[in-house]
Amino acid sequence: MLSFSIAQHPGCSPHIQMCLDEKGLALLLRQVEGARKHGHVHLRVDDIKDALDAKDPWGIDSTGEIIIDWVEGYDEADVDAKS
Repeated sequence: MLSFSIAQHPGCSPHIQMCLDEKGLALLLRQVEGARKHGHVHLRVDDIKDALDAKDPWGIDSTGEIIIDWVEGYDEADVDAKS
């Protein structure tokens, strides 16, 4: 199980909810390592291998795609200076 969804409760800002089990954790860690090696990776519901779950444990549709970008050397101060 690995699913992501955007949730918003009344009076609260939107947040990302991630649901996972041991198999989902292994997939997530493998994909993060892939992002470190390749710069970014895509996790999709419809992938043949390493697919995200289409629904969360409560049967609600999950996000169809997650992109993980590796940003080695990111410095928030540099971004602020360019703004």
